[in-house]
Amino acid sequence: GLAYAVFGDVLPGILRHGGFSFQQVLQVTWYSFDGVFGGPLSVVVSLILIFIVFGVLLEGIGAGAVLLKFAFALTGHTRGGPAHAAIAASGAFGTMSGSVAGNVVGTGVITIPMIRERGFSGRYAGGIEAAASSGGQFMPPVMGAVAFIMADFTNTSYGVIVLAAIIPSALYYFGLYCHVDGYAAKHGIKGLPEIELPSVRKTLIDGWPFIIVLGFLVYALVFLRLERLAPFYASGLLIFLTFFKKELRITLSRIPTIIYEIGKMLSQTIGLLLPTSFILGGLMATGVAPVIASELVRMGGSSVVPVLAIGIAVCMVFGMLGMIVAAYLMLALTLAPALEQIAGLNTLAIHMFIAYYATLAAITPPIALAAFLASRISDSDPIWTSVHAARLGIVLYFIPIFFLFEPALILQGPLHLTAIWVALNILAIVIIAGASEGRMMYLGRLKTWTRPILFAAGLCIGFPEWTSTVAGLAVTAGILALRGLA
Repeated sequence: GLAYAVFGDVLPGILRHGGFSFQQVLQVTWYSFDGVFGGPLSVVVSLILIFIVFGVLLEGIGAGAVLLKFAFALTGHTRGGPAHAAIAASGAFGTMSGSVAGNVVGTGVITIPMIRERGFSGRYAGGIEAAASSGGQFMPPVMGAVAFIMADFTNTSYGVIVLAAIIPSALYYFGLYCHVDGYAAKHGIKGLPEIELPSVRKTLIDGWPFIIVLGFLVYALVFLRLERLAPFYASGLLIFLTFFKKELRITLSRIPTIIYEIGKMLSQTIGLLLPTSFILGGLMATGVAPVIASELVRMGGSSVVPVLAIGIAVCMVFGMLGMIVAAYLMLALTLAPALEQIAGLNTLAIHMFIAYYATLAAITPPIALAAFLASRISDSDPIWTSVHAARLGIVLYFIPIFFLFEPALILQGPLHLTAIWVALNILAIVIIAGASEGRMMYLGRLKTWTRPILFAAGLCIGFPEWTSTVAGLAVTAGILALRGLA
């Protein structure tokens, strides 16, 4: 960001600006509220800090172990057993951490060895854990840092963002479930024996304080709209409820560890956001953001496709560099205004689209942080693990495009449209996952020639446009009628 502000006057095209001295750039980035001490840092102080405290309290008291047991109790008996438990556990773990790496390490060390023991390959075990853990970035109610910045940037209640993320995250995890079910059915992998599973009743008894607290947090965020106070009250409620269970009480010996973890999480968050503040300051100092936005509008003309393609490419590149927040901030200043001008798309849908595609870098080859971390645990090739992670997480590649063109999928439209398109996307995901794995849920194996056709048909069914949807349904029905099952 600083280098661009100082040397951007020698760059070509729309990236070029009039030139600024180092002192002028420093004035904006360090001594004004448009740089380091601007938006990102204010979000940390006003929103993220208390959520960090709440998440660390949950983990420190033992919520992670309880949620993992609960995931195994609910899903361990199903076909694919531990793989389904990994999906559920990573989704639940995401409510506390909102961190991809934290999810992989926190749940993967337990789930990946168990997945491999049931007959899954190492690359598949690592891929499913990486894909499931990536969902923590957008899993309500405690999401990644981008969600908090988005609330501030779009002047939207955090509760609205939590609601908006419910359907996409549910569809994503449903897609993972369908993939695992197809793989397990194809390879004859059964669930865990009843004797190896924790009791649902005992797990609920052990973890009732966490369930009450998470329920209260959702209620306070969505219905009471107390986004800045909800985690504070939830933390107090959690501490109060733990007094009723001896094994969960915060003893004096636990306090130093909790304080250390809070400090570590806070320093990591600030370390993540400070570089993005320099990028934001550089864009604000040079005034190049509106120029780029207007140039994107000119390039797009009446078509939104080339602008979306550019935005997706930038999201992926920045995300691969680990700069998810930077990717969001840069494109929120440049791509978002362009999309609003060209197509008049919903503002929240645009910003969520940008955030989701930046997150995709965690599972997209060649640099896929989540997959590389998971491959260390599963002892598999990192590249092949990332390929499997990207395939298993395929829903995340198209759902943002779908809700961009139909905001009802993020509860920004009529409820009857939400119901229609959610139902069609569930069907689409079943078909896409079946085509990917070679086995359709409830129907059986697919002939090889049908798989690419069904995959394309599934995408057409889910895309919120009636001509393509009807065509996809017709093609799917035709293949099934022609006995496309093996």
